[in-house]
Amino acid sequence: MNDTNEGQGSAAGRYQAATAIDEGCSEAIRVCAAMIDAADAIGAHSELCEIREAILRLHVVASAVLSEANRMRQN
Repeated sequence: MNDTNEGQGSAAGRYQAATAIDEGCSEAIRVCAAMIDAADAIGAHSELCEIREAILRLHVVASAVLSEANRMRQN
């Protein structure tokens, strides 16, 4: 495999990984939102809000990686 193919494979791998993370984060955010509504009843609201915020930060990073991987894949 030459350097060009390695770069493309690497970019494709990063793109697939970033896509999976991005989709997982989106689903986790939806789940957290639903759990926060239910958490008021059990007193875990603040803990779930902290988890949601952490997932949102991860989602921002995953989206940036996905955009960069997509850009590299197109080059």
